[in-house]
Amino acid sequence: MKNSEVLDSDGSVRFPKRTMWISFLILLAMGAMISLWFSFSETNDWSNISLGDIGAILSGTFTALAWYWFIEAYLLQSKELALQRKTLETQVEELKHSVRAQQGSEQALHIQSNALTRQLSITEKQFTDYQEEKKRSVPNFILIDTPYHTVQAYDEKTGSSYQDEEFLKLSSTTNLNSVTFDCYIAFKNIGAECKISHIDVSDLSISNSSMDFDHKLFFKIDSSNNTIAHINITLNILAKDSSTLEIGDLYILYRKPEMVFNLELFYSQDKLSSSDSYRLSINEQEYNLTKKNED
Repeated sequence: MKNSEVLDSDGSVRFPKRTMWISFLILLAMGAMISLWFSFSETNDWSNISLGDIGAILSGTFTALAWYWFIEAYLLQSKELALQRKTLETQVEELKHSVRAQQGSEQALHIQSNALTRQLSITEKQFTDYQEEKKRSVPNFILIDTPYHTVQAYDEKTGSSYQDEEFLKLSSTTNLNSVTFDCYIAFKNIGAECKISHIDVSDLSISNSSMDFDHKLFFKIDSSNNTIAHINITLNILAKDSSTLEIGDLYILYRKPEMVFNLELFYSQDKLSSSDSYRLSINEQEYNLTKKNED
């Protein structure tokens, strides 16, 4: 049997068209045999036929018909099983293709992930190189040598002055009226070449102290090149209302100054003038010079 003989348009299995015709022919043949038998038999009188004879005739007729339908059903079931097997084989092949496609997709994703990782690494390196190039394209100052500071106190009553820690050891320090704090630092430019024009102290803070102060700034540039500068920051701390300064504040100022200077460095570069803000912090004898936009 061909597939078109046993399949409906929706794919379901059915008996072929010949089944009805063959069944009709079987019935017709059985009818013809019975007619011939009545025609040529000596005992063809219908009055002599019993119910058993009729049952035998019908039994013989439907036995042949049932046998034929059994064969057709067997063939039909065999075809249906073959179609089911073919469907399962098709599904298995589709699953195999799906698995191979999934494996190919995973491999493609893995390759894409590796490519993106390499691209990210290249981008990070390019960004790092850009930052380094940007740093090299502008001046960048760092501290050199060892910064230091000195403290000098003045006793207005006795007209005496005391250097560094000396004023803390004498009892006459209760008459101190002013203190001068000198901070000496040197820094150099490790970035793009420039010429320093001037430096301003834009702000100054001293922690744990309520003293009044005034500041002065002196700087000089190394004559051999314009990349090294020396700064001397002087603080004049005066007593309020001509009263004396507190020893506790002076001790904090000398031993743990905890000062923050905000410096504005003005320079010229390639005929262009610009400036950068730096923060100079002094904390327990430690000095740090930091560019503000890099904090």
